[in-house]
Amino acid sequence: MLEPAFSIFYSSQTGDNHGFVLIFICRFCADCALITLKPLNSVTPNLSVNMNSEQIKNIKIRKLDKGAEIPYHLLLLADPSENAINRYLNNSEIYIAELKSKIVGVYVLYPVNDTTVEIKNIAVEESYQRNGIGKLMLAHAAQTSRNKNFNRIIIGTGNSSIGQLYLYQQQGFEIFDIKKNFFVDNYPDPIFEDGIQCKHMIMLERKINASG
Repeated sequence: MLEPAFSIFYSSQTGDNHGFVLIFICRFCADCALITLKPLNSVTPNLSVNMNSEQIKNIKIRKLDKGAEIPYHLLLLADPSENAINRYLNNSEIYIAELKSKIVGVYVLYPVNDTTVEIKNIAVEESYQRNGIGKLMLAHAAQTSRNKNFNRIIIGTGNSSIGQLYLYQQQGFEIFDIKKNFFVDNYPDPIFEDGIQCKHMIMLERKINASG
């Protein structure tokens, strides 16, 4: 099966070093990168980490300690608005994925009601994407929710987030609703992924019980 992972690089440079490079990257994991425009001197080399099975086994997922520093640099990969993030963090639980004390992933659980919990944010450190960490966190979120006696877990992503939609459905989530123009109405600047404007929030659900 083909994975939605590709890169397009275009650069132009003038004599006064004010050229720009357009980088478009779509990764298959918990989130895809947005189209970004950066000065040439700000472009960093590809530092992707290819993990082996033993390293993946060593990843530990746990609840973030009370008072610990919140990994906003990861949360902002999945949600570009810090204000939006702060609105749901106070009533949520934050879980982090660690590899030898380094935080490589994060997800946020928000209780909607007595039976339903929502993954409000899920992200993987860019250099560690495409190693299955997103799948590990989704499985952990399902088990954590089950242990808390929730029977339904929901998650939302943009209509343009092809990688996320693929991953979530692969992990047992099914589309149940579309919030039309959610990103247009709630974010000040347009968001683009894969050349597609992110306008609508696609809501997916997974029923969970004692057996999964």
